Amino acid sequence: MAARREDIERAKGLAIVLVVFGHLVARAEPAGLTWYEPLRAAVYSFHMPLFFYLSGLAAALAGPPAAYWPYLRGRARRLLVPYAAFGLLILAGKLAAARIVAVDHVPASFGAGLAALFWRTGDSPAGSVWYLAVLFACAAALPPLLRYLGPGRALLLAGLLFLLPLPPLLWADRVGGYAVFFAAGVAAGRHDTAWTRWRDRVWPVCFLLLLVLLAGIVAGAVPAGRIDAGAAGRVTLLLAGLLAMPALHGAVAAGSVRRDRVLLALGRGSFAIYLLNTITIGLAKAALLTAGLAWTAADFPRLAVALMAAGLGGPLLLAAPWRYSRESWASARPAFGGPGTRNASVTSPSRVSSSPH
Repeated sequence: MAARREDIERAKGLAIVLVVFGHLVARAEPAGLTWYEPLRAAVYSFHMPLFFYLSGLAAALAGPPAAYWPYLRGRARRLLVPYAAFGLLILAGKLAAARIVAVDHVPASFGAGLAALFWRTGDSPAGSVWYLAVLFACAAALPPLLRYLGPGRALLLAGLLFLLPLPPLLWADRVGGYAVFFAAGVAAGRHDTAWTRWRDRVWPVCFLLLLVLLAGIVAGAVPAGRIDAGAAGRVTLLLAGLLAMPALHGAVAAGSVRRDRVLLALGRGSFAIYLLNTITIGLAKAALLTAGLAWTAADFPRLAVALMAAGLGGPLLLAAPWRYSRESWASARPAFGGPGTRNASVTSPSRVSSSPH
């Protein structure tokens, strides 16, 4: 299981790099820059399906919870509390900043913002952390669906949801669009040995096919994968997402990459990066523009390198004291061995992954 953990963590590390890349430009593209937006559209066609697959895989490897309600409370603390906290923080920040500067997507009032945060989620001020709410829905539904429908019917249900045009209420549209990838990860985890053997055999072919598909998106010959772009966009999302599972997971488990420490560190810190990267990118951008760089195509390569470093490294630095204090407290607790005791260092990585976007 330890080897499996690093396998999943490195894949999460690769996925979080793609998330941060997609956040480099928040509003208007730099003048004269023509390559970033098509490349971002290609990345957005598969990076969140990859995250949901990894989360479903981790959930299956963890096995069924001993008791459902304690499990559900734990998932709510891990996923819904950060979603609500960051959503309220973003909402309050937008309303306060709108009194001074121009701000995108400002709710008409605090009440309207609350309604968008928890009900009309198509206009949610917490759009940057939507993954947490949708992952909670998938994780909450998994044990009863497996118990009462079985894995095959649960996967079929997720596939049917993908075909339905669900409304943007309570993130139902995102649940319908991404649950199929979570379910695919669960199926892979339930047949881990066979899946890993098949993945390691076919990943180069899937990787090549994924590159061809993404090249078509960048060139404008293939519609970008999106759940809100009609049937064509959904087909692209499904194809790119399914190809990315063996292609990218297999790639990080092959050759020297399977020993890479950078991807491993990024994967282990992906939750903090997901929550904080837009903040650290924004602060770094403000500092760089104040220092004299311009928001133009000519300066964008230098800006992009610096913003990627800020988006990946900044959250890890900010989260380091909290992580250190938590690990110090955990190491100070007495260890109770005995029959039935599971080694936390082995089993805990297989919980439902809450890393994203």
